This record gives sequence, C-alpha cells and structure tokens, in this order.
Amino acid sequence: MKTAFNPRHAAEHGYSKKDWDDADHPEWTEEDFKKALPAENIPELAHLTRRGRPKLKNEARKARLSMVADPDVLAYFRATGKGWQTRINTILKEWIETH
Repeated sequence: MKTAFNPRHAAEHGYSKKDWDDADHPEWTEEDFKKALPAENIPELAHLTRRGRPKLKNEARKARLSMVADPDVLAYFRATGKGWQTRINTILKEWIETH
C-alpha cells in the first residue's frame, strides 16, 4: 500500500510532488526486515534513536528538585494532568518576576 502525498508535510520538509513521485520504495518483505540493521548501528542514523525530548538551543539545563509540599497542593497539580510539574515551574518563574 503506497502512502498518499501530503502537500503540507512536503512543504515543511522541503520536497515536491515530483520528488515524491520519483521515489520508488517498494514495501519491505519479511526477508528485508530480517536483513535490516538497527539504526543505532549505522552512524549516519544513530542520531535518530536518541530518547527523550530533544534539547532546545540556548535552553538552560534544568536542575532536579526534591521538596516537601502539602498533600492537597500536590493533589491539585497532579489532577491538572500531564505537564503538572512544568506548570509548577511556570508559576514559580512568574512569582520571581513579580517580586
């Protein structure tokens, strides 16, 4: 099954419809998968296997923090869902800026 051309993706990644049409990549067979090497074994592809959020340019490294908080404070932030620790960091930064 051939994947359909996506113009928005193409524009974001710098290829044209002609580039898409010219690329002839047949589907892999079971034999192809058996012969394939993991990307981390190929130096040109090793960077694709990094785990975690990529570091942003000019981003200061964050420090780990161990602190004590009231259970209701912790429950409140955890109840806000994924990213609750980042929200606490944002609130602390805003507090610093106003004091």
